[in-house]
Amino acid sequence: LKSLENKLGKVPILLIATHADDKNCTSSFIAQTTEKVKELCTELNISQQPLMFVSSKNEKGLDSLRQLLVEMSLNQPTMGEELPTRYCVLEDMVMDARKIFCPPTLSWSEWQKTAEKCGVLSGELTQVTDLFHELGLIVHFNEINKNLDEFVILDPQWLANAMASIISLKNTMANDGILHDSDWPFIWRTAEFPPKIHHRLVALLEAFEILYRVDKTKIFTLPETGINLPKSSSSSSSSSDSLKNSSTDEAPDQLVASTDNACIIPALLKPDRPRELYTIWPRFDARHTCARLYTFAFCPSGFFSRLMVRLLHVSHPLIVWQTGVVLELGDERALLEMSPVVAKPRLRLEVRAARPPTLLIHELVHIIEGLIEGSFSQDALIHRFCVCAHCLLNKANTPFLFPLHNVLKLFTDKKTFAYCRGFRPVFVLQLIPDYAMVGIPQIDHRTIRVEREIGQGGFGRIFKGRWLEQD
Repeated sequence: LKSLENKLGKVPILLIATHADDKNCTSSFIAQTTEKVKELCTELNISQQPLMFVSSKNEKGLDSLRQLLVEMSLNQPTMGEELPTRYCVLEDMVMDARKIFCPPTLSWSEWQKTAEKCGVLSGELTQVTDLFHELGLIVHFNEINKNLDEFVILDPQWLANAMASIISLKNTMANDGILHDSDWPFIWRTAEFPPKIHHRLVALLEAFEILYRVDKTKIFTLPETGINLPKSSSSSSSSSDSLKNSSTDEAPDQLVASTDNACIIPALLKPDRPRELYTIWPRFDARHTCARLYTFAFCPSGFFSRLMVRLLHVSHPLIVWQTGVVLELGDERALLEMSPVVAKPRLRLEVRAARPPTLLIHELVHIIEGLIEGSFSQDALIHRFCVCAHCLLNKANTPFLFPLHNVLKLFTDKKTFAYCRGFRPVFVLQLIPDYAMVGIPQIDHRTIRVEREIGQGGFGRIFKGRWLEQD
């Protein structure tokens, strides 16, 4: 409920308690349960939601539930909008096709022909597709780079089943959060998931940030620890690539030299810190260090798993576990770890380098802030802190935390120092090298020759020019 409200705001939600026909479900039990739910909503600062008790066995409460669903639906702001009759005809055809097609999918060209048969004009196909996607009638993504735009799913529940088959694999096919290409035929073995669409399903799972694909030259597991990913010059495979299935019937307990590509599923990784972590990332380090801390009043389920998938796209992972990852980009290394404490979730980011880090922390902060923006409502209570660089250098167990907005104010006011615990000066540029663009080469304006104006935009005029006598 907290996740839904955090993401969607004040939306109508029904809580439905089943098995109301059970002998223990007396009137006093129902009253006690209702009161407990109200207390929990108050404690977690969640809007009170209607609670219905129903039974599919004797149909107890079902009439009231139907009536309430109708009333809530009629109160929706979009209710009453008129739609073309051809849209309704296409909707009926989608419902019928779900029962016929196995799997319930169409290529874009097949979808286009189906829509044309229902009278939908070619110029409005994208509009009706987006509408049906928003209404939950179909699933379609406009991701051209992964070929997902050529794939229309007629039954969203079918996709949900495919996803559930992955997440429910814990302690079976998923080897500590790792699945190989040769595993997919054993996971999706029924007729509704034929091999010819496995690569598209994997691409969809990556689009939902459930998994991340790694090629065979990058990955091996460490027994009883986490996953260690040694550096490789080859790039990770795209999800749109064809998956090569192995004839091997059993997945190995641990992989040292893989014979096929693999996927990391962050939600299924081992929860504990790997023993090798402090070899790769010592607790204290003499190199330049920049650290941030994010604290959340509430963090939705799966937040760090999605964050990890995004991080793996831009940097090289050295070691990963369910709540943390050590990354490398050039000569910079970073640790990101999510506190497992549910009551006060905390995300720690620390970047180390031989010189003041800029590139990696800029990339990581950008990714973190992007995910926060897409996962939380605007009024979500999130605090951002800069960890004192002096405390980190001096191995303090409880380093001082500067509120980020205070440090940014000092920077915009052109102040040189922030003061740790009120008296020890710390360079502002050490705390926010990403904002100050420390280490970014500066161009001498005298080396630029401005030529003719080539355009105007909302923020200024654009000129053609030459730098060091080059266009």
